[in-house]
Amino acid sequence: MGPASIRLFIGICLVIRATPAAEPVSFRAALRMASERAPLALGSAQSAKTLRRAAERSNPLFLLPAQLQVYSAARRLAADASLGSDTQAQFQQYVPLRPVGATRREAMSAAEALSLARQSEARAVAAERAAHAWLDVFFSEQYHALRGRALTEAESLTKLARARVAAGTASANDTALALADEAIAMAENIEAEGELHEATIALGSLIGLEDDSLAIDPSDAPSNVAPVPHDAALQNMRARHTGVLRARAYEQGVRRDASHFEASQGLNVGIGGVSSREGTGDIFVGALVTLPLAWSTPGEAEVLRAEAALHEASAARAFEEEELHRILRLALHEYDHARDSARASLNALRALQEAYRIARALVDRGAVDLSVAALARQRLIAGETRSIRSNVRILHANVRLLAAQGTLPEGSPP
Repeated sequence: MGPASIRLFIGICLVIRATPAAEPVSFRAALRMASERAPLALGSAQSAKTLRRAAERSNPLFLLPAQLQVYSAARRLAADASLGSDTQAQFQQYVPLRPVGATRREAMSAAEALSLARQSEARAVAAERAAHAWLDVFFSEQYHALRGRALTEAESLTKLARARVAAGTASANDTALALADEAIAMAENIEAEGELHEATIALGSLIGLEDDSLAIDPSDAPSNVAPVPHDAALQNMRARHTGVLRARAYEQGVRRDASHFEASQGLNVGIGGVSSREGTGDIFVGALVTLPLAWSTPGEAEVLRAEAALHEASAARAFEEEELHRILRLALHEYDHARDSARASLNALRALQEAYRIARALVDRGAVDLSVAALARQRLIAGETRSIRSNVRILHANVRLLAAQGTLPEGSPP
């Protein structure tokens, strides 16, 4: 089934919608509303703002705190008791020998990028969930309308059976069978109404609308999705899928953290000055330089642990890409399979429509028993249900293919 057939199907659905709403929700509006209210996306956005401020403040002029030491002696232990007390002040600023400030700023920037990637992923996941929920309502509306028409037709057959029994041209068994079919049609219509209500609640919870009269506007249903070659779809997935981008951002963040941790475990040089006032009244001022003596490397184990975390992050990124590739292959298969199934369902529906037309004409002329038309109608309803389900499955397949590539828009028509 091609795009023209899908558009025709959607046009028919617009006409036969059972429960119109004052403000129906379009497909792109549902995606936008769901993505904007995703809790994880809102939290990640706030986290990104905080980390942006952290990155701006992560490389100050002096990275390590300065030290000021003051010594005072009340009296010098000397023979001359007239000497005053000694006082000494020592100031020292430690300066790292490795780029601690630069690596910390890079680590904060990488953390900000990870938060933004998580925000995009959360929005994409919420949009995809809303897309399928919207399509569930779309199917439920059409299925409910079908069951309503089936009930009307069953009631028509019941009236015909009673008329024929009253005229003596049919047995009372025809009326009993017609009433049974009508009762079944009523039960199935009630079940379809319940399924529609459940689907509406599910969609409303995702987009933040708690309205029992919620309905959809199918005018922008995702029907016009062109086929995509495998290599092009794979390239889209690797370049645009939010899951891949989040995994890469996480890997980059761990790499930056490891670099910062390694730099922070480096040696520091102390630069400062010393001033003292001796008990004789003499004042001494001098420079102070503190050189590190690397007797050991206590931070080496933690640096190795950071490197191990980086290896795990790289493996997680590779696993994410591999898993998404599998999902993409399934989506490409479903894209073609759904269309093959819809074509077969349409051929069956056309044959069933003709069979019912003939059966109803024979019943109206009194040439055959009412059970012939009832059986043909039941098979026609099954065929119509399969056709509706197949056409909606095409739309689901379109959504999955777009989502697998990372090209499902958040609020824009595909």
